[in-house]
Amino acid sequence: MTPPAPGDALPVLTFETGLQLHVDDETIDLLHLPAAHIDGDAIMHFHNADVIPSGDVWFNGKNPFFDSTNGGTLNGAIAESL
Repeated sequence: MTPPAPGDALPVLTFETGLQLHVDDETIDLLHLPAAHIDGDAIMHFHNADVIPSGDVWFNGKNPFFDSTNGGTLNGAIAESL
C-alpha cells in the first residue's frame, strides 16, 4: 500500500463541479466529470486557444476505458462523451 502524501503535497485549490481560472490573458474552465475514467477526472477549456486537452478520458479509435476500482463507471464514461 502506498503511504499517504505529505501535507505540503496536497492541493490548495479544489472544486466539486467546475472552476474558472484567469491566467495572464487566458480564461480556463475546468469541468469535473464524475465517474468517467475515474471519479476525479476533469477536462479543461482554454478559451483564447480554443483547446480542450482531455488527457486519458478520451481514447481516439478505442473502446472507452473506465477504472471501476476508483469510481469509474460505464454510464459515467458515456455521459462525459455526450
